[in-house]
Amino acid sequence: MNLRSASIIFYQGKFYIPSSLESESGVIIDADPVYITGVDIDEMEKTIENVLLAPRPRVPDLSRDEWKKRKDPVLNATGAKSWKELARKGFSYNIGWSDKQKRLDIARVDKQGKWEFDPEKVQLFSVSTPLEQIVRIILDDVISKDDPC
Repeated sequence: MNLRSASIIFYQGKFYIPSSLESESGVIIDADPVYITGVDIDEMEKTIENVLLAPRPRVPDLSRDEWKKRKDPVLNATGAKSWKELARKGFSYNIGWSDKQKRLDIARVDKQGKWEFDPEKVQLFSVSTPLEQIVRIILDDVISKDDPC
């Protein structure tokens, strides 16, 4: 099965959509470039589609020390000091795309102040569902939040 995905972070009025790599053991790793878009459906749709369709290079697994030393491209792009800050002030989404369906995951903040995907907000779509429809759901979710900055 051909599985693709795109992470989408909303923070301080902008969307951040990182490229990705895949480790030898199958772990998906956010990578540069991180694309930055405004709240514009056409721009978001084109950027997300490019990330979803881009080849995902395979890289060797990182050691624990390498993970600790690694500068996260999403944190660098947003300027946030930590993932907890991003979770406190932003929102996280993931679009998964396979030969059989499309899936949207919407994150919530857990008790430790970190993102986790909310199983009650998972949305499944047929393969024929336009990406624009899924992007509109993300935009509507951001707009519906009390303080989207």
